[in-house]
Amino acid sequence: MSSPTKFWEGMLCATGQEALNDDPRLAEQLERIKHQDDLIDILTPVFLTQSRDQWCALHLEHEVPHAPAYDSDEALEDSQAQHLQLKVSAPSSELGAYTTVRPPY
Repeated sequence: MSSPTKFWEGMLCATGQEALNDDPRLAEQLERIKHQDDLIDILTPVFLTQSRDQWCALHLEHEVPHAPAYDSDEALEDSQAQHLQLKVSAPSSELGAYTTVRPPY
């Protein structure tokens, strides 16, 4: 995690992993980056204990910047995707009209 200390500590509180603050491998931002694989191994089982929406709520409560990881259908229903009008209908002589993602221009 390469974020500022405030967000690191907020994430530790949100996940109940405050003891990681005492781990010398994770004491400083650059050390957390260096030991990212260890951190993933530590936190993966923790994140499997609750749903994505529950984790988002906890991160919001602790003021930790975050965003949900969407599947492809959910991604196009996100408010930002709708604002950008990413989902469009396109014609096909074989399929008729179908839904796709618009070009980025």
